[in-house]
Amino acid sequence: MGIAKNKHLRHNKHSHVKAKRKFDLGTGSSKTITVPVTALGGGKYAFRRGTLKAGQALQVKLQLRSTAPSRHPNAKARAIDDLTAPHTGSANQLKIDQLKQLKSYKTGTVRVKFKGDRDSSGFTSGTSLGGARIDRAAWTPDQKKVRDHLSAHLMSDSSFVPATNKTSKWGSEIAHSRAQHAGGLSDPLGAQPASVHSNIEDMAREEGQKRLKELHGDNVRIKSTIYVHESGDLAGTVKAARHKIYFKNASGDWEKKFDHLQDGARGNINKSEAEALKKHVSGLSLSSPTIGSRKGIQQTAPLPSGIMQRPKGNDTTQSPHFTGMTVFASGKRKELSKQDSHTFMSTILSKRAAKL
Repeated sequence: MGIAKNKHLRHNKHSHVKAKRKFDLGTGSSKTITVPVTALGGGKYAFRRGTLKAGQALQVKLQLRSTAPSRHPNAKARAIDDLTAPHTGSANQLKIDQLKQLKSYKTGTVRVKFKGDRDSSGFTSGTSLGGARIDRAAWTPDQKKVRDHLSAHLMSDSSFVPATNKTSKWGSEIAHSRAQHAGGLSDPLGAQPASVHSNIEDMAREEGQKRLKELHGDNVRIKSTIYVHESGDLAGTVKAARHKIYFKNASGDWEKKFDHLQDGARGNINKSEAEALKKHVSGLSLSSPTIGSRKGIQQTAPLPSGIMQRPKGNDTTQSPHFTGMTVFASGKRKELSKQDSHTFMSTILSKRAAKL
Protein backbone atom coordinates (compact mmCIF):
# COMPACT_ATOMS: atom_id res chain seq x y z
CA MET A 1 0.00 0.00 0.00
CA GLY A 2 1.43 3.39 -0.95
CA ILE A 3 1.72 6.23 1.52
CA ALA A 4 2.06 9.73 0.04
CA LYS A 5 3.06 13.00 1.62
CA ASN A 6 1.71 16.15 0.00
CA LYS A 7 4.76 18.30 -0.64
CA HIS A 8 2.77 20.93 -2.56
CA LEU A 9 0.57 21.92 0.37
CA ARG A 10 1.69 23.72 3.52
CA HIS A 11 -0.74 24.87 6.23
CA ASN A 12 -0.70 28.41 7.53
CA LYS A 13 1.43 28.64 10.65
CA HIS A 14 -1.51 29.91 12.73
CA SER A 15 -3.53 26.74 12.15
CA HIS A 16 -3.46 23.77 14.48
CA VAL A 17 -3.60 21.37 11.53
CA LYS A 18 -0.36 19.49 10.85
CA ALA A 19 1.70 20.77 7.93
CA LYS A 20 2.12 17.34 6.31
CA ARG A 21 -0.85 15.12 5.60
CA LYS A 22 -0.70 11.43 4.64
CA PHE A 23 -3.02 9.92 2.08
CA ASP A 24 -3.54 6.18 1.62
CA LEU A 25 -3.73 5.88 -2.18
CA GLY A 26 -2.46 2.43 -3.06
CA THR A 27 0.69 1.70 -5.02
CA GLY A 28 1.92 3.63 -8.03
CA SER A 29 4.29 6.40 -9.08
CA SER A 30 1.98 9.41 -8.83
CA LYS A 31 -1.64 10.37 -8.51
CA THR A 32 -3.56 13.64 -8.87
CA ILE A 33 -6.42 14.17 -6.44
CA THR A 34 -8.74 17.02 -5.50
CA VAL A 35 -8.45 17.97 -1.84
CA PRO A 36 -11.19 20.11 -0.25
CA VAL A 37 -9.35 22.37 2.17
CA THR A 38 -12.15 21.97 4.72
CA ALA A 39 -11.38 18.28 4.85
CA LEU A 40 -7.98 19.16 6.20
CA GLY A 41 -9.31 21.16 9.06
CA GLY A 42 -10.00 24.65 7.70
CA GLY A 43 -7.79 27.73 7.80
CA LYS A 44 -5.50 29.09 5.10
CA TYR A 45 -3.04 27.05 3.10
CA ALA A 46 0.01 28.28 1.24
CA PHE A 47 0.26 26.82 -2.25
CA ARG A 48 2.88 27.26 -4.96
CA ARG A 49 0.73 29.71 -6.90
CA GLY A 50 -1.00 31.47 -4.03
CA THR A 51 -3.12 31.00 -0.93
CA LEU A 52 -6.34 29.06 -0.57
CA LYS A 53 -8.99 29.57 2.10
CA ALA A 54 -11.14 26.99 3.81
CA GLY A 55 -13.90 25.70 1.56
CA GLN A 56 -11.87 25.93 -1.64
CA ALA A 57 -10.71 22.84 -3.54
CA LEU A 58 -7.16 22.11 -4.50
CA GLN A 59 -5.71 19.70 -7.04
CA VAL A 60 -2.39 18.22 -6.00
CA LYS A 61 -0.15 15.68 -7.66
CA LEU A 62 1.16 13.32 -5.04
CA GLN A 63 4.30 11.26 -5.45
CA LEU A 64 3.62 7.85 -3.96
CA ARG A 65 6.13 6.11 -1.76
CA SER A 66 5.30 2.44 -2.11
CA THR A 67 6.18 -0.32 0.31
CA ALA A 68 6.65 -2.62 -2.70
CA PRO A 69 10.24 -3.39 -3.79
CA SER A 70 11.76 -0.75 -6.06
CA ARG A 71 11.60 -1.58 -9.76
CA HIS A 72 14.61 -2.13 -11.98
CA PRO A 73 14.97 0.92 -14.29
CA ASN A 74 13.49 0.12 -17.68
CA ALA A 75 15.16 0.65 -21.04
CA LYS A 76 13.63 4.06 -21.64
CA ALA A 77 14.78 5.27 -18.22
CA ARG A 78 18.34 4.17 -18.96
CA ALA A 79 18.42 5.45 -22.55
CA ILE A 80 19.88 8.84 -23.37
CA ASP A 81 17.67 11.88 -24.00
CA ASP A 82 16.58 12.44 -27.59
CA LEU A 83 17.87 16.02 -27.63
CA THR A 84 21.33 14.86 -26.57
CA ALA A 85 21.49 12.08 -29.16
CA PRO A 86 18.75 12.53 -31.80
CA HIS A 87 20.09 10.10 -34.44
CA THR A 88 20.98 6.92 -32.54
CA GLY A 89 18.68 4.73 -34.62
CA SER A 90 20.11 5.76 -37.99
CA ALA A 91 23.70 5.51 -36.70
CA ASN A 92 23.04 2.02 -35.38
CA GLN A 93 21.41 0.93 -38.64
CA LEU A 94 24.54 1.90 -40.55
CA LYS A 95 26.59 -0.35 -38.27
CA ILE A 96 24.09 -3.21 -38.61
CA ASP A 97 24.23 -2.91 -42.40
CA GLN A 98 28.02 -3.18 -42.21
CA LEU A 99 27.80 -6.27 -40.00
CA LYS A 100 25.35 -7.92 -42.40
CA GLN A 101 27.72 -7.51 -45.32
CA LEU A 102 29.22 -10.96 -45.91
CA LYS A 103 27.85 -11.77 -42.43
CA SER A 104 30.96 -10.25 -40.85
CA TYR A 105 29.33 -10.41 -37.41
CA LYS A 106 30.23 -14.10 -37.42
CA THR A 107 33.93 -13.59 -38.12
CA GLY A 108 36.28 -14.41 -35.24
CA THR A 109 33.50 -15.55 -32.94
CA VAL A 110 32.14 -18.58 -31.18
CA ARG A 111 28.37 -18.92 -31.12
CA VAL A 112 26.45 -19.39 -27.89
CA LYS A 113 23.00 -20.70 -28.71
CA PHE A 114 19.77 -20.49 -26.74
CA LYS A 115 17.45 -22.42 -29.00
CA GLY A 116 16.12 -25.20 -26.79
CA ASP A 117 16.39 -28.89 -27.65
CA ARG A 118 17.90 -30.04 -30.97
CA ASP A 119 16.50 -33.12 -32.70
CA SER A 120 18.28 -35.62 -34.94
CA SER A 121 17.36 -33.61 -38.04
CA GLY A 122 19.04 -30.49 -36.68
CA PHE A 123 15.84 -28.63 -35.86
CA THR A 124 15.64 -26.83 -32.54
CA SER A 125 12.52 -26.37 -30.48
CA GLY A 126 12.88 -22.71 -29.60
CA THR A 127 12.17 -21.69 -26.02
CA SER A 128 9.46 -19.94 -24.09
CA LEU A 129 9.74 -16.30 -23.12
CA GLY A 130 9.71 -17.08 -19.41
CA GLY A 131 12.11 -18.65 -16.94
CA ALA A 132 14.29 -18.11 -13.89
CA ARG A 133 16.37 -15.14 -12.80
CA ILE A 134 20.14 -15.23 -12.87
CA ASP A 135 22.45 -15.14 -9.88
CA ARG A 136 25.42 -12.83 -10.31
CA ALA A 137 27.10 -14.38 -7.30
CA ALA A 138 28.10 -17.24 -9.61
CA TRP A 139 30.59 -15.16 -11.61
CA THR A 140 34.04 -16.74 -11.75
CA PRO A 141 37.25 -14.82 -10.84
CA ASP A 142 38.30 -14.73 -14.51
CA GLN A 143 34.89 -13.49 -15.50
CA LYS A 144 35.03 -10.72 -12.91
CA LYS A 145 38.55 -9.71 -13.96
CA VAL A 146 37.57 -9.39 -17.61
CA ARG A 147 34.37 -7.63 -16.55
CA ASP A 148 36.23 -5.08 -14.40
CA HIS A 149 38.73 -4.37 -17.17
CA LEU A 150 35.96 -3.86 -19.71
CA SER A 151 33.98 -1.66 -17.32
CA ALA A 152 36.97 0.59 -16.69
CA HIS A 153 37.40 0.99 -20.43
CA LEU A 154 33.73 1.70 -21.04
CA MET A 155 33.44 4.23 -18.24
CA SER A 156 36.54 6.12 -19.42
CA ASP A 157 35.05 6.62 -22.88
CA SER A 158 32.39 9.33 -22.85
CA SER A 159 30.69 7.87 -25.93
CA PHE A 160 29.76 4.81 -23.86
CA VAL A 161 28.56 6.65 -20.75
CA PRO A 162 24.86 7.42 -20.34
CA ALA A 163 24.63 11.21 -19.99
CA THR A 164 22.08 10.84 -17.23
CA ASN A 165 24.33 8.81 -14.95
CA LYS A 166 28.07 9.25 -15.42
CA THR A 167 28.92 7.14 -12.36
CA SER A 168 26.93 4.11 -13.47
CA LYS A 169 28.54 0.69 -13.66
CA TRP A 170 26.26 -0.69 -16.31
CA GLY A 171 29.25 -1.70 -18.36
CA SER A 172 29.96 -4.37 -15.77
CA GLU A 173 26.75 -6.29 -16.38
CA ILE A 174 26.38 -9.60 -18.07
CA ALA A 175 24.78 -9.02 -21.45
CA HIS A 176 21.00 -9.08 -21.45
CA SER A 177 21.26 -11.12 -24.65
CA ARG A 178 19.18 -13.64 -22.82
CA ALA A 179 16.76 -11.95 -20.43
CA GLN A 180 17.07 -12.66 -16.73
CA HIS A 181 13.43 -13.71 -16.67
CA ALA A 182 14.00 -15.94 -19.72
CA GLY A 183 16.77 -18.20 -18.51
CA GLY A 184 19.51 -15.59 -18.31
CA LEU A 185 22.93 -16.65 -17.15
CA SER A 186 25.90 -15.34 -15.19
CA ASP A 187 28.38 -18.21 -15.38
CA PRO A 188 31.26 -18.09 -17.95
CA LEU A 189 28.81 -18.57 -20.83
CA GLY A 190 27.32 -15.18 -20.03
CA ALA A 191 29.43 -12.78 -22.09
CA GLN A 192 29.59 -9.07 -21.29
CA PRO A 193 28.42 -6.62 -23.94
CA ALA A 194 31.11 -4.46 -25.51
CA SER A 195 29.01 -1.37 -24.74
CA VAL A 196 26.48 -0.43 -22.10
CA HIS A 197 24.04 0.62 -24.81
CA SER A 198 23.83 -2.89 -26.22
CA ASN A 199 22.32 -3.94 -22.90
CA ILE A 200 19.76 -1.13 -23.05
CA GLU A 201 18.67 -2.29 -26.49
CA ASP A 202 18.31 -5.80 -25.05
CA MET A 203 16.14 -4.47 -22.24
CA ALA A 204 13.77 -2.72 -24.65
CA ARG A 205 13.32 -5.98 -26.55
CA GLU A 206 12.83 -7.94 -23.32
CA GLU A 207 10.07 -5.59 -22.20
CA GLY A 208 8.26 -6.22 -25.48
CA GLN A 209 8.76 -9.98 -25.11
CA LYS A 210 7.24 -9.91 -21.64
CA ARG A 211 4.06 -8.51 -23.14
CA LEU A 212 4.10 -11.19 -25.87
CA LYS A 213 4.29 -13.87 -23.21
CA GLU A 214 1.28 -12.38 -21.42
CA LEU A 215 -0.76 -12.24 -24.63
CA HIS A 216 0.24 -15.45 -26.42
CA GLY A 217 1.72 -17.82 -23.85
CA ASP A 218 3.52 -20.80 -25.39
CA ASN A 219 2.24 -20.00 -28.88
CA VAL A 220 5.24 -17.74 -29.23
CA ARG A 221 8.85 -18.90 -28.99
CA ILE A 222 12.27 -17.34 -29.32
CA LYS A 223 15.71 -18.41 -30.52
CA SER A 224 18.87 -16.47 -29.71
CA THR A 225 22.44 -16.79 -30.95
CA ILE A 226 25.16 -14.76 -29.27
CA TYR A 227 28.35 -14.19 -31.28
CA VAL A 228 31.22 -13.87 -28.80
CA HIS A 229 34.75 -12.68 -29.60
CA GLU A 230 37.05 -15.69 -29.33
CA SER A 231 40.35 -13.82 -28.98
CA GLY A 232 41.94 -10.38 -28.77
CA ASP A 233 41.20 -7.51 -26.42
CA LEU A 234 37.46 -8.18 -26.55
CA ALA A 235 37.66 -11.94 -25.98
CA GLY A 236 34.65 -13.16 -24.04
CA THR A 237 32.49 -10.16 -24.98
CA VAL A 238 29.55 -9.90 -27.35
CA LYS A 239 30.30 -8.95 -30.96
CA ALA A 240 26.70 -9.36 -32.08
CA ALA A 241 23.48 -11.14 -31.21
CA ARG A 242 20.59 -12.40 -33.32
CA HIS A 243 17.11 -12.95 -31.96
CA LYS A 244 14.23 -14.62 -33.81
CA ILE A 245 10.63 -14.79 -32.63
CA TYR A 246 8.15 -17.34 -33.98
CA PHE A 247 4.37 -17.69 -33.74
CA LYS A 248 2.41 -20.92 -34.04
CA ASN A 249 -0.30 -20.91 -36.71
CA ALA A 250 -3.53 -22.90 -36.92
CA SER A 251 -1.78 -25.74 -38.78
CA GLY A 252 0.79 -26.12 -36.05
CA ASP A 253 3.61 -24.61 -38.10
CA TRP A 254 5.88 -21.91 -36.71
CA GLU A 255 6.17 -18.63 -38.62
CA LYS A 256 9.09 -16.27 -38.06
CA LYS A 257 7.88 -12.74 -37.34
CA PHE A 258 11.01 -11.11 -35.92
CA ASP A 259 14.65 -11.44 -36.95
CA HIS A 260 16.79 -8.89 -35.17
CA LEU A 261 20.56 -8.42 -35.46
CA GLN A 262 22.19 -6.43 -32.69
CA ASP A 263 25.62 -4.82 -32.41
CA GLY A 264 27.38 -5.77 -29.19
CA ALA A 265 29.41 -2.55 -29.31
CA ARG A 266 26.65 -0.23 -30.40
CA GLY A 267 26.62 3.47 -29.56
CA ASN A 268 24.04 5.41 -27.61
CA ILE A 269 20.39 4.41 -27.81
CA ASN A 270 17.96 7.24 -27.20
CA LYS A 271 14.59 7.10 -25.50
CA SER A 272 12.57 7.19 -28.72
CA GLU A 273 14.51 4.28 -30.20
CA ALA A 274 14.15 2.23 -27.01
CA GLU A 275 10.42 2.87 -26.86
CA ALA A 276 9.97 2.10 -30.58
CA LEU A 277 11.72 -1.27 -30.27
CA LYS A 278 9.65 -2.22 -27.23
CA LYS A 279 6.44 -1.21 -29.03
CA HIS A 280 7.38 -3.14 -32.17
CA VAL A 281 8.14 -6.37 -30.30
CA SER A 282 5.12 -6.17 -28.02
CA GLY A 283 2.89 -5.62 -31.07
CA LEU A 284 4.02 -8.73 -32.93
CA SER A 285 1.33 -11.31 -33.69
CA LEU A 286 0.47 -14.15 -36.02
CA SER A 287 -0.83 -11.57 -38.49
CA SER A 288 2.55 -9.80 -38.64
CA PRO A 289 4.47 -10.30 -41.92
CA THR A 290 6.25 -13.66 -42.07
CA ILE A 291 10.02 -13.45 -42.56
CA GLY A 292 11.51 -16.04 -44.91
CA SER A 293 10.09 -19.42 -45.95
CA ARG A 294 12.35 -21.80 -43.99
CA LYS A 295 10.78 -23.40 -40.94
CA GLY A 296 13.13 -22.70 -38.07
CA ILE A 297 11.19 -24.86 -35.63
CA GLN A 298 10.09 -28.42 -36.24
CA GLN A 299 6.31 -28.54 -36.46
CA THR A 300 5.81 -30.96 -33.58
CA ALA A 301 8.71 -29.75 -31.43
CA PRO A 302 7.71 -29.59 -27.76
CA LEU A 303 9.15 -26.99 -25.44
CA PRO A 304 12.43 -28.07 -23.82
CA SER A 305 11.94 -30.58 -21.05
CA GLY A 306 12.87 -29.67 -17.52
CA ILE A 307 11.78 -27.01 -15.09
CA MET A 308 12.69 -23.48 -16.19
CA GLN A 309 14.47 -22.83 -12.94
CA ARG A 310 18.08 -21.96 -12.23
CA PRO A 311 19.81 -24.89 -10.50
CA LYS A 312 22.13 -24.31 -7.58
CA GLY A 313 25.42 -22.85 -8.70
CA ASN A 314 23.81 -21.09 -11.68
CA ASP A 315 25.17 -23.69 -14.10
CA THR A 316 23.93 -22.76 -17.57
CA THR A 317 24.67 -26.24 -18.86
CA GLN A 318 21.67 -27.39 -16.81
CA SER A 319 19.33 -24.83 -18.39
CA PRO A 320 16.78 -26.23 -20.88
CA HIS A 321 17.08 -22.94 -22.76
CA PHE A 322 20.76 -23.49 -23.58
CA THR A 323 21.46 -25.57 -26.70
CA GLY A 324 25.24 -25.50 -26.93
CA MET A 325 28.08 -23.71 -28.70
CA THR A 326 29.39 -23.74 -32.24
CA VAL A 327 33.15 -23.26 -32.68
CA PHE A 328 35.48 -23.37 -35.65
CA ALA A 329 38.83 -25.17 -35.54
CA SER A 330 41.09 -25.45 -38.59
CA GLY A 331 38.25 -24.17 -40.71
CA LYS A 332 35.90 -26.91 -39.57
CA ARG A 333 32.64 -26.28 -37.77
CA LYS A 334 32.07 -28.18 -34.55
CA GLU A 335 29.03 -28.37 -32.29
CA LEU A 336 30.03 -28.64 -28.64
CA SER A 337 28.07 -30.35 -25.92
CA LYS A 338 26.73 -28.25 -23.11
CA GLN A 339 29.54 -29.16 -20.74
CA ASP A 340 32.25 -28.75 -23.40
CA SER A 341 30.77 -25.34 -24.20
CA HIS A 342 31.24 -24.29 -20.59
CA THR A 343 34.85 -25.50 -20.62
CA PHE A 344 35.64 -23.79 -23.93
CA MET A 345 34.30 -20.40 -22.80
CA SER A 346 36.13 -20.70 -19.48
CA THR A 347 39.37 -21.18 -21.44
CA ILE A 348 38.70 -18.04 -23.50
CA LEU A 349 38.17 -16.03 -20.32
CA SER A 350 41.24 -17.49 -18.61
CA LYS A 351 43.50 -16.58 -21.54
CA ARG A 352 42.14 -13.04 -21.63
CA ALA A 353 42.33 -12.57 -17.85
CA ALA A 354 45.97 -13.76 -17.81
CA LYS A 355 46.91 -10.83 -20.07
CA LEU A 356 45.33 -8.19 -17.84
